[in-house]
Amino acid sequence: MTTTLGHSRRQFLLTLAAIPLVRSPALAAGQGVVFYYFGAQDCPYCQAFVRDDLADLKVVAGDASVPFVFRETASLRDLHKAGVFDELNDLWLRVVRRSGYGVPAFALVDNGTFVDSRAGSWRELLVKAIARAGKA
Repeated sequence: MTTTLGHSRRQFLLTLAAIPLVRSPALAAGQGVVFYYFGAQDCPYCQAFVRDDLADLKVVAGDASVPFVFRETASLRDLHKAGVFDELNDLWLRVVRRSGYGVPAFALVDNGTFVDSRAGSWRELLVKAIARAGKA
C-alpha cells in the first residue's frame, strides 16, 4: 500500500521509527503534545480509517509517547450540533475553522495550545507531533 506521502506503509513506519524520541516529564504530567482524532461512526472514510489505519497510528503514537485521543459522534449530522464533542468542542471548532467539517479530522495540540489540524490525512500531522514531542 502506498501512503499519501508517496512511500510504502513500511517505509513510512521505518522513517517514523528513525526520528529521535525523548520521554518528556510534561507528557507524564498530562501536558505536552497530544494528537486528536474526530470522526463519525456512519462516515465511510472514518470507518476506513478505523479499519485500516487506527492500529498503526496507535502503535506509532504510543512508541513515540504521543498521547492519542479518539472521539467519534454517532452520525455525520451531529458534527454541526453545538457541543457535539463535549469538553473537546472548542478544539473541534478550531479544527472546523481551519479544515472544514470534513472527517476524519486530526488535530495537534502542544501544552494546551492548538498547533495544526488536517482533514483526511493523519500521517504528516503525526510526524509533526512526534517531532514536537522529541523536542520537549
